[in-house]
Amino acid sequence: MAQFLHGHLRDTGTARGYLRAHWELLSGRLPRLWRPEERGYRLLRPGAWAHASATVAEPEAVTAPALIGPRAFVARGARVGRGAVIGADAVIDPWAHIVGSVLGDGCRVARGATLRRAILGPSCRLEYECHVMQDVIIGDHAVIRAGTVVAPGARVPAGATWP
Repeated sequence: MAQFLHGHLRDTGTARGYLRAHWELLSGRLPRLWRPEERGYRLLRPGAWAHASATVAEPEAVTAPALIGPRAFVARGARVGRGAVIGADAVIDPWAHIVGSVLGDGCRVARGATLRRAILGPSCRLEYECHVMQDVIIGDHAVIRAGTVVAPGARVPAGATWP
């Protein structure tokens, strides 16, 4: 006998699909799947959440929808834009700007670095004033050197130092 499942299916096998899945959760379209208040998150403003253990120096610099994970630190002058997900223990330095990107746990984004619709694996490090463009995937523990521009669609292998 056939049985129907009720829920939501999203292909996350591409950078776009993965980012879209996060956007759908963040935007509140799937309230049965994701309730941040039940997981220790506090509301910074409608649609913008930070874990109770996170430090956000300027909550007004976080644009909804966005999520900042446990023990993360967002410095004064940093901007977390629409669709950003910041993992646990991540550090976002002053003047960094993150929009529509997902950062794994333990990432470090240095002063003046920018990310736009990119995915960073755990423990990545973006050095001073580097720029990561859309649809980029950076593997775990990779380092992007100061001043580097990572072109749209690029893939940086895990553990690599780029360039």
